[in-house]
Amino acid sequence: MRTAGFILAIVLTSLNLHAQQVGDPEFDPTLQSPVYEKGTGPALFIDEAHNNFHTLNGRYQPFAKLLQEDGYNLKAFTEEFTTTGLENAKILVIAKALHESNIEDWILPNPSAFTIYLMSPLLPSMDLIQQITKAEIHLKFL
Repeated sequence: MRTAGFILAIVLTSLNLHAQQVGDPEFDPTLQSPVYEKGTGPALFIDEAHNNFHTLNGRYQPFAKLLQEDGYNLKAFTEEFTTTGLENAKILVIAKALHESNIEDWILPNPSAFTIYLMSPLLPSMDLIQQITKAEIHLKFL
């Protein structure tokens, strides 16, 4: 009987091995008081040019719906980071921190940035970004 229970536990546990992280397409972010009227907020670019795990219409779809509901103008940014390409961006969302060697190029033209750090061992890189860019950094741990 113990063997059957063990095998059952292994089988049930292994069913989750193929699970993937996905966005919730049913998420409905209805806001009582949006910051901006629909479509009148600042341009917010979501980086998709660097093999990003999160994309505007993929895993970030719920996040995108919330921002659109709050009035932001969203764009999937699929170009190389250049001053010209980013000149209309007021906010740039990057899912993971850039390599140190790219920091100088990243700050041009210095849009506001919302950078997501997925693990706390990356906190030292936040200090580096803050020193170089003089950016405000807000920490949120969930």
